Amino acid sequence: MDNESPHGIPPELQVSVDTEIFVEGLKSPADQQQVQSALAALPGVESLTLIEMGFAIRHDPETVTQTRLCEVIAHAGFQVSEVKSASAFPTIDSAKENDLS
Repeated sequence: MDNESPHGIPPELQVSVDTEIFVEGLKSPADQQQVQSALAALPGVESLTLIEMGFAIRHDPETVTQTRLCEVIAHAGFQVSEVKSASAFPTIDSAKENDLS
């Protein structure tokens, strides 16, 4: 139990989420840095990559939600234009699942 997350989830069951957040008004490297610093300071953010018009963020959804990520961006003075999210780990496809039966 020593390796469990603060939420009591064993490491092998923890799932990260990849979220792409597109931000309006990122016109300069200083703008990008301002938002990047604010997001990177959040607990639960595992990685942060600058993409065209926004950021790709891998995070623990139990620790930091998409809503919270968007709030931080808004607090930095920018508007979120779009959010896309997916599990950071692939799911078992149906062919493999059938092989396991």
